[in-house]
Amino acid sequence: MATTLRKLRKKSRASSKAKKKPADTAPTKTHDVWRGVISFGLVEIPVALVSTKKSAGLSLSMLDKRDLSPIGYKRYNKSTEAEVPWADIVHGYEYEKGNFVVVGKKDIAKADPELAGMIVIDQFVDASEVSPIQFDRPYYMEPLNARSKGYSLLRAALENTGKVGVARMVLRTRQYVALVAVHGPALLLHLLRFDAEIRPPSALENLGGSVRVTEAESKMAEKLIEDMSGPWEPANYIDEYTSALIGVIERKVKSGDVHAVEKDESEPKRSREVVDLMPLLKRSLERPRSPGRAAPVRPRAAARTRPPTRRASRVRRA
Repeated sequence: MATTLRKLRKKSRASSKAKKKPADTAPTKTHDVWRGVISFGLVEIPVALVSTKKSAGLSLSMLDKRDLSPIGYKRYNKSTEAEVPWADIVHGYEYEKGNFVVVGKKDIAKADPELAGMIVIDQFVDASEVSPIQFDRPYYMEPLNARSKGYSLLRAALENTGKVGVARMVLRTRQYVALVAVHGPALLLHLLRFDAEIRPPSALENLGGSVRVTEAESKMAEKLIEDMSGPWEPANYIDEYTSALIGVIERKVKSGDVHAVEKDESEPKRSREVVDLMPLLKRSLERPRSPGRAAPVRPRAAARTRPPTRRASRVRRA
């Protein structure tokens, strides 16, 4: 237990120091999630998709609060209740109650032969034309040949024109629209959400109300934005929460209070009062700020007309 916490603490400190020290650029072995070909006009470029995300953070296990035993899940046959190994699992579609048709990789490929193992670029657009709300998740596109001229050509052409490619592909069991873009020395494939998947702002019930903003409030808010503006430095933003949570856990372990289970308590209701924003804006402008990140301003009463919905914390399964 203590060894595990020391490793987490060391990892957290390394993350905190990342912005002060250049990252290690030595190549590491990566695990690809898909292999196929980029179709660019008549040019075909063999690539692999590699996740851009590294594993980080603190993993919490789910426990039975009665005896603190870890919770586990089994893949089991609902008819026999026997556990089923991965090698014996296939996918199927329930076309009527209790009846399934097996759907394999060849069946998926038959649905759209053009996209089987392909990333098909249909057109090129300016990156600014794509709204951030459409972005889903990114992958690096790694050339399968380290000396791929087609890969280098596409990357250079995109960088020189400032364009991104709009592409179609099938990943696992669904089709995606995606952007092919330049990210440093690599090509990036960013999966997008289809228009039909995006909830419009009109679905939000508290928008569209008549709220009067005075010219003085508007000018002061603009001054605050100007005062807090600066260049985007992603290295300035680190996961401080995980480091703080590790500290809480370490103190509990040191005190021996490791088996205490909290009682369920309802959250206090937040004020619905609409407060005067001018004093808050003035206090915000008067607060000293460091050159990096601006310190958040915590008003005594939130300027909301209804309490926010509580977002449940996601706990990684054991």
